[in-house]
Amino acid sequence: MDFAFRLLAFVAGVAVAAGTIISAVRTFVLPRSAPDTLTRVIFLVVRLFFEVLIKGRTSYHVRDRILALYAPFA
Repeated sequence: MDFAFRLLAFVAGVAVAAGTIISAVRTFVLPRSAPDTLTRVIFLVVRLFFEVLIKGRTSYHVRDRILALYAPFA
């Protein structure tokens, strides 16, 4: 049982690592970035977080200061 769990954990780890590497290559290395699901999901989650931060802020300057951090995080 212990061996089966370790094998499953190893396979899952390799899959996560491979998915991350493939996503990075598709996003940063390819000349015309191919659509990538992982990149899109992270982009949308970060955008949602920043939308929550700026909700209710009416001042343009406050919203601009918060959203200035969006690009480095996304």
